Formats: sequence, structure tokens, C-alpha cells
Amino acid sequence: MSLAPAAEVTYAGAMFVSSRRLTLLDHFRVPYEVDPPPGRDLLGRLEPATGGPALLWPAEEDAEPVAAMVLGRDDEPSVRLFARVVPDHRAQRLLAAEGGWWERERLVIGPDGTQLASLWRRGDGTVFLPFDPDEVVANYWSERYSQIHGAGGGSRVRRGAMRSC
Repeated sequence: MSLAPAAEVTYAGAMFVSSRRLTLLDHFRVPYEVDPPPGRDLLGRLEPATGGPALLWPAEEDAEPVAAMVLGRDDEPSVRLFARVVPDHRAQRLLAAEGGWWERERLVIGPDGTQLASLWRRGDGTVFLPFDPDEVVANYWSERYSQIHGAGGGSRVRRGAMRSC
């Protein structure tokens, strides 16, 4: 009995379409196309090339970067981040323009445990991050997180996360 070698899996085209270049996709050489929206769009967007749920984030935010934590659920870990964060009242206006029914998926808290924002999910699976994912990556890779207000409050963030669960 002879076994044929496994066929090599290749992807001929882009896996995703993004509204702009994304650091992580470039770094890991993920095949994607950049298709900027005409005019000024308030949301950044990453979607499968074949269609489906998208990942959205604010295209512009003029707030100061903060130390924050996206709370996990049950046995899931929380994720610490350093970036400018869009509060829920502004996110709700952005998401209303996108249409559909949105609900809070995860809380984003500050170093003192207060809620700063939320991750949102639409019924079709589209997710809104209240921060720019590239800014999070840049702040970690450049070690700018050490200059962001509240970055040293790790124990306070953990205490706040415990109170919020």
C-alpha cells in the first residue's frame, strides 16, 4: 500500500480586505488587500475576502492613551492594553450608523476598575473594538506603554477586574 504525499495547501488570493494597512497582518505576512473607503470613514474595518463578519475599530480618536484591561469571562484570561479608548456613548453612535443590533460582549476597565468602554458584537458576528489594534501593538512593541498614565497600576487593575467579575 502506498500513500500519496499530502497536497500542499496554498491560498491564491487575499484572505482579508482591510480599510488600511495593519501592522500585525504585515508582520505575519497574512495575505490581505487594502481597500480604503471613499471619503472619510469613522471606522476601520477588516473583513474576510469571501464575505462574513467584520472586525471594526475607531478610525480616529483624539483622547489620551490609557492603561486598560479587556475582561475575560469565567475561565478566560483578561487582556491588558495601552491605547486610546472610545467610551460607550461614542461607540453607540458609531455603531448605530453601521446598523443592526449590537450588544456588549466584554467590558474594558481602567486601572481603578471603572468601566471605560466595551467590546460590542452584532448579531451577524461582526465585532467592534473600542480601540485601534495597531495602536495597541505599537505601544507594546515600542515600550510606550511605560509612559502611559496608569501603566504602573497593575495590582489596582487586577483588584478592579476581580470586583467586576
